Amino acid sequence: MELTVEKFHWWPHKWKCIRCISQTEFSVIKIPMAVQQRLKREKLKERRKQREQQVQNSRMGNKKVPIITCRRSEFNYYYGQSYNKFSAVPLASKGWLHKKAAGDYFTINSHGSVSCLSFHCS
Repeated sequence: MELTVEKFHWWPHKWKCIRCISQTEFSVIKIPMAVQQRLKREKLKERRKQREQQVQNSRMGNKKVPIITCRRSEFNYYYGQSYNKFSAVPLASKGWLHKKAAGDYFTINSHGSVSCLSFHCS
């Protein structure tokens, strides 16, 4: 095993450092660090984009299965839809005290079977 001696002189009057390194301990850079860091940033950006798309899809819900339908369609609630926990949930009945809200309504649609009512009475 071959040894090399490296000398580091940092301010000659302060200190001198001598170290021995074997040739087998040198690390070999196969991909440049700049390229590795760029790939890491791109992967992180892609993961963030996928997560944002997933959150956006969950905010929309399944438009084919409405749970709550309203006269004003922006207040409809769909199966699997979620809201941001830091913002206010839009309610269909929020402005019903205003005179322009006359005739507003919402309908709660059934979804699946209710387990407590699914037994047979004889």
